[in-house]
Amino acid sequence: MSLHRAAGGKAESSRFRGELEELRQLIARVPPRATVKGMFIKGFLESLDRRGIPRPTQDRFVAFRDYPLTLFMTLLVDKTQELWPEQSPKESLRTLGRFAFPTFAESMVGRVIFAVAGTDWVQALKLTDKAYLYSLSPATTRLTDVTEHSAVLEFRDVWNFADCYQVGVFEGAMAYYNIKGKVGLRTYPRPCDVDLLLEWE
Repeated sequence: MSLHRAAGGKAESSRFRGELEELRQLIARVPPRATVKGMFIKGFLESLDRRGIPRPTQDRFVAFRDYPLTLFMTLLVDKTQELWPEQSPKESLRTLGRFAFPTFAESMVGRVIFAVAGTDWVQALKLTDKAYLYSLSPATTRLTDVTEHSAVLEFRDVWNFADCYQVGVFEGAMAYYNIKGKVGLRTYPRPCDVDLLLEWE
């Protein structure tokens, strides 16, 4: 899947102004202590570089250092309309989320965590809590109702766009493991709490 810059981004931004404002209001609610590993910010900025899209910041980010989650979320939202102006901001964030799992799985820490799973998709799912514990704070995940072809992944205190970006993360994880499936969503009153409903063939 390619990222691209398209003409008309400003017009598209006005088209989705309400959704953009909703996302910015969510960012304003994120706990000040919330952090994310620099590898995700770095990977996002490098994707912009490869496609000739100007970076929104010239700061450098160290892969294994913690950075404010609000910074990462703001960078993502600010570029959604340049990346996919035909999509709504939430659809764009979902698309961006698909790149997150490969970024982590191919890092030094990710390779160590997922080595025990090998190519086993269900075993990889069982390691979700370790992956999020390392990548994001605060974040609580719990895998439940696991069957041969489905599972429920409970997310609590996961602030970075739990209803769209995080859906994309597990769509990307399925693709990484060559799994054909879909990711449904169950929402709760707090925007940082969702259940991802995973089904696969």
